[in-house]
Amino acid sequence: MRIAGQAEMPDAAAVLDSLPNIIAQTPHIQPWSTISGKPGRYPPITHQHSASEIISLTWTQITGTPTTFPPIPHIHDWADVTNKPTTFAPGAHTQDWSTITGKPSTYPPDAHTQDWATVTGKPSTFPPSTHTHAWAEVTGKPSTFPPDAHTQDWTTVTGKPSTFPPSSHTHAQSEITPVTGSFTIALTGVSGSVTGTAYYALGLGTVALLIPTLTGTANALGGSLTGLPVAIRPIRAQPQYGAVVNAGITQISRITVNTDGTITLSSDLLGGILGALLGKGVQSQTLVYTIL
Repeated sequence: MRIAGQAEMPDAAAVLDSLPNIIAQTPHIQPWSTISGKPGRYPPITHQHSASEIISLTWTQITGTPTTFPPIPHIHDWADVTNKPTTFAPGAHTQDWSTITGKPSTYPPDAHTQDWATVTGKPSTFPPSTHTHAWAEVTGKPSTFPPDAHTQDWTTVTGKPSTFPPSSHTHAQSEITPVTGSFTIALTGVSGSVTGTAYYALGLGTVALLIPTLTGTANALGGSLTGLPVAIRPIRAQPQYGAVVNAGITQISRITVNTDGTITLSSDLLGGILGALLGKGVQSQTLVYTIL
């Protein structure tokens, strides 16, 4: 529609049709509360903030934080590294032979196998090395075994005798220690008896028996001397002769040493008669006999 002298007016119907677009594009303010269908949260787009816009927060106020943070590739100055070792094992690498010091002149071979035919200087036989066998594997073993040399505690020996008589044997003179002692004797004879102490010395099988002056009645033609210690008793009788001073007269007496521990003295007739007449006993006598 056009009015004379004016611009052409738009058609009313066309204006009405375009009215919604005009309204939507017209700038305006809408209260937040009147907007429906808005989302509950808005993921932030990539953006930046100035320092003045950042509100101070503590780490505990931030949720969903990770427990560890893998470092991104970066470098540190050597002086900043703490607890570094004083030495470092070398990593895998190669080394020129000429630069290696202290290397041995020979090298034992590594564990390996060798064909038997290529081994030289091998022996024809091989003695077995030290080893063991089960008893059942041993053949030809005896049924009994004499005991090896060993010691046995005395208390464990059964059936042992209570005494051990010495077997017949000999001793060198250097091994024999003279045995001396004294004992009480009684000298009996046809005229009476006398008593006293006799002394003996035993060495190399020979006994020297000294009868000192005896007190008592005179011994006439002979007598028997008793009380001989076991140590100086002979194995069998051994007649000897000894010098006897009887009644001040030296005479020869026959000495018979008996195995029962007695000694028989036999004075000659003259000595016996003089002794009896003078009333004297044997004053002193040295008897020497040999233990057989």
